[in-house]
Amino acid sequence: MLGLNRAAAPMWGWLRGRRAIEQSRMMQAFYAGLLPKGALVFDIGANVGTMTQVFASLGAKVVAVEPNADCARHIELSTSRATVEVLQAAVGEANGVAALKVSDRKDKMSSLSAGWREAVTNENQGYQGQWNREVTVPMVTLDALVGRYGMPAYIKVDVEGYEEQVLKGLSKCPPLVSFEFNRVFLEPALRAL
Repeated sequence: MLGLNRAAAPMWGWLRGRRAIEQSRMMQAFYAGLLPKGALVFDIGANVGTMTQVFASLGAKVVAVEPNADCARHIELSTSRATVEVLQAAVGEANGVAALKVSDRKDKMSSLSAGWREAVTNENQGYQGQWNREVTVPMVTLDALVGRYGMPAYIKVDVEGYEEQVLKGLSKCPPLVSFEFNRVFLEPALRAL
């Protein structure tokens, strides 16, 4: 490509601020003890690639999967294609298509889960009207990703309430898996465990 990532990555780091940079350093220190050099990592729900960059900085080969086109493009522009492959897709229990509710105010709040959106809105009325548009996105399973790239050393899942469905699409467990959950939407997290 044009090599825009060389200019964009430092600029993005500067724009994020000192606190975000320090958090990235702490995450690097944490994951350095878990990931062998050259490890394959799936970053499911990569958003703008904050964790993708952490994993890549440790020498991992990262497959960053993000359904929001704007976020996927950000990752493409701010990371090296030598270490990061970006797939603009959702991950779920079946291959096909899905309806992503997009939040243009907070891209990290975009979600496939109606139940999660309802739960977090009931907890915080400020989220009312947060999801202002819907886009149809391709959906793949973790098994399909494993079939294409191989078994990863680590799968990070952060998909705003859709974690249970993501994990249903995985038939073999890699050495490390983590997923985010929200205390106001706890039942699906418990089932995912």
